[in-house]
Amino acid sequence: MTFHRLSLSVLGLAFLSGQAMATAPAPEKTDPAAGVFTPEQEVRIGQVAAEYLLAHPDILVQVSQRLQAQQQDEQVKNITAAVLASQDALVNDRDNPTYGPADAKVVLVELFD
Repeated sequence: MTFHRLSLSVLGLAFLSGQAMATAPAPEKTDPAAGVFTPEQEVRIGQVAAEYLLAHPDILVQVSQRLQAQQQDEQVKNITAAVLASQDALVNDRDNPTYGPADAKVVLVELFD
């Protein structure tokens, strides 16, 4: 009998909570441009982040290393693009000193300061 009474209680709670959810107002749509956090929350988030970084400065070293790697990759891409854009001038300029046959299959260009 106790099990039956417990089952009815659980069923009643489920029914009541379902009704409460059905009659609850739908959440208001928020403006996507509006901030997710209040100004006070943003200040606190900044404080927590600062405290964490002060407690774990090795993270800043890792961030710096990753930034340097990204900058180096970007620099290599830019240099490669510049060389490819100037390929004809670098390879076929008659004013540049050359050694070897004129119809060589491989060209070595040395760039220096």
